[in-house]
Amino acid sequence: MSYRPCPCKSWGTCSGYKYYEPGEVAGAFCRNQVIWMIDEVLTLDAGEWPSENRETGYTNIDPDIRTEPRPHTPRALIMTVRGELERRIACTKGDGRTLVEQIRNGQEKALTTAARQALGYCCGRDIRVETYPHWLHKRDNNPHKNGLHAQT
Repeated sequence: MSYRPCPCKSWGTCSGYKYYEPGEVAGAFCRNQVIWMIDEVLTLDAGEWPSENRETGYTNIDPDIRTEPRPHTPRALIMTVRGELERRIACTKGDGRTLVEQIRNGQEKALTTAARQALGYCCGRDIRVETYPHWLHKRDNNPHKNGLHAQT
């Protein structure tokens, strides 16, 4: 497995992928990866990861050959990735519940402000230690975000 960085360039133009390996999202979640994981991973039992469901092209498969998916990823990695996403969602409380509900209802292109804020908090690198209220305050008071920085 090789790492495929998500093609995120900006919030509105990222196309993402249809499938991610656990190692591709470990440690850094982009917007599309969070949406995909909420829709695909959080609906499964703990320790499971969705299969890619790719066609192989083989037509004459020996019936004695094992055809069910094999776990290529250590369960610990899956649990770490899933656990970090669940923790980030839980930190956002009602906003996170709204985010999950809207994504599961296919509304990821028209998220409410609360859901967009929760999604923003869930994105990012490493383990997030900053509280959601502090993150929102810092984000809302960023002069670069609001176009208030001094021109030189």
